[in-house]
Order: sequence, then C-alpha cells, then structure tokens
Amino acid sequence: MQRFTLPDRDAIRGELEATADAFRALLASLRDEDLGRRGTGTRWTAGETLSHVVDSFANLPSAVAAARYGLDYMRPPLLVRPFAPLIQRIVVSRTARGRTRQELQERFDAAQQAALYLLDGVRDAEWQLTTRYFSQGALTIEDLFRLQALHFQEHAAQVEAALAAPA
Repeated sequence: MQRFTLPDRDAIRGELEATADAFRALLASLRDEDLGRRGTGTRWTAGETLSHVVDSFANLPSAVAAARYGLDYMRPPLLVRPFAPLIQRIVVSRTARGRTRQELQERFDAAQQAALYLLDGVRDAEWQLTTRYFSQGALTIEDLFRLQALHFQEHAAQVEAALAAPA
C-alpha cells in the first residue's frame, strides 16, 4: 500500500494568493479598450482570455464537489467532444462580452475568496479524490487547486502577447 503525503495547504494558499496578485497586476496594466485586443496564435481577445481565467476559479467549487462524489466534471460525451472547442469559444465569448476591468476584478476577487474558503474546508481524507476534468484525465482535489496558478500563467502569456501585437 502506497503512503499518501498530505499536501501543504499553506503552499497551495500561497499559490492562490500569488495568482490573485498577478491577475490584479495584469489587469491593472490594461485599459478597458485593451480587452478587445487579440494576439497571434489565439482566437480569444484579452478580455475573453481573462474572463476564462475567472471562470476557472469560479468553477473550482463545482469541480471539487464532482471529485468528492466521484463524478466527471465538464467532460463532454464522446459524440460531443469534436465540438467542445466551438462550444467553449461560444461560452467564453458570451461571458466576456461587455465586461470591464472592474467587473473582471470583482468576479475574480469573489471566486478567489470562494477558492480560499473551499481550501480551508478540504478534509485530509479528500485530497486524493479525483474527477476527470475536461480532456486532462483524472485530477485530484490537490491538482484542481494547483491547476489554477498554471492555468493563469498560461493565459497571462496570451494576454501579454495580445498587448504586444500591433493594434
């Protein structure tokens, strides 16, 4: 039987807080009109990309709940998977439409506070519970929390590329 080492809850909290600081800094570097800029290599605007990051944080409680109940989270059926990128594009476009930096910040702050509250409530026996999450396979509850920082970093680079692209 393999022993499980409990994750460092304080380290995860630090990652979430550092991600929040980085999100705020990136958002502060933008003007509202920059949210409509599109970089190379992505179909998403800077605003859509940031809205997608906010949605990821906001969906964390649901993903953790799915892991607690042994359910898949946002994993489309096989027949739908070829259309998943299009569906995601439509959803992201709609959730980002008309959002200002202020609104993105308010939504992110609320989602990040919920994530921190959720982190405090994870019981030791729950950390290894898994959910199949999108196309990423099985992720533990620890993975779901740690994914937030990685996800932001990936998309922050896309937003920065959009800002660097000629207007």
